[in-house]
Amino acid sequence: MHQMEDPRVGEHPGRWSVASDSAVRILPSVDASDSEDYSLGQLVHSGSRSLLYLAIRKSDGVTVIVKTLPEDHSLSDVDRIRNEFAVGSKLKVPGVMHPLELWSHEGRPAIVFDFFDGLPLHREIKSPLATDRFLEIACRVTAILADIHGKKVVHKDIKPDNILYSAKTREVRISDFGISSLLNSRRPGRESNWTEGSLPYMSPEQTGRIDRAIDPRSDLYSLGITFYELLTGAYPFQAEDALEWAHCHIAR
Repeated sequence: MHQMEDPRVGEHPGRWSVASDSAVRILPSVDASDSEDYSLGQLVHSGSRSLLYLAIRKSDGVTVIVKTLPEDHSLSDVDRIRNEFAVGSKLKVPGVMHPLELWSHEGRPAIVFDFFDGLPLHREIKSPLATDRFLEIACRVTAILADIHGKKVVHKDIKPDNILYSAKTREVRISDFGISSLLNSRRPGRESNWTEGSLPYMSPEQTGRIDRAIDPRSDLYSLGITFYELLTGAYPFQAEDALEWAHCHIAR
């Protein structure tokens, strides 16, 4: 099998990606006026749907990370970043990127995060991994994901890009809750009639081709593909377009 570039819905490479939609909308308001609380520094990522800056909080000099939108953003991009803040704010579990504040930068919504000196798994480490190294990382990621599901949240975009790893501290964090869903007690999830997530990692129910609700098992499917890639250095399937990826996830 050959390692492939990561084709994804709404592609925008970088430390965090933001995808689409959410079953539950909790949209806090954004102050239209820019705050003077943060001083933006180095631009560490520039993608089609997000910009990441290192920043200094002026009140105490602490380094933080600010995620905002490019000038040519869409209304759906605003929706995603608000949803990421809303879900992340309610998700009080260790091992996730916790948002500190929904801010406004040049009239665009921005999320302020605690600083974490880590990179996406595919950048920080080279696959295939040795078994002992893999088990160390896999156990930590699985435990974090179990805590997320325990809070009735489905991530819906589990992949190496959204799993951050610090080589210095060996800490792991899960990031990017832009398309995450909050589950209610009556209904385990909602049926999806459109494609959402990242094509090589999405579960069959995320392809929009089957009448099945999205629930925590969707994340476990994506986690399985992530682990396969870490162990082999390749995807379990090969495809050239969205329809072919959907067929792989449903029929193979």
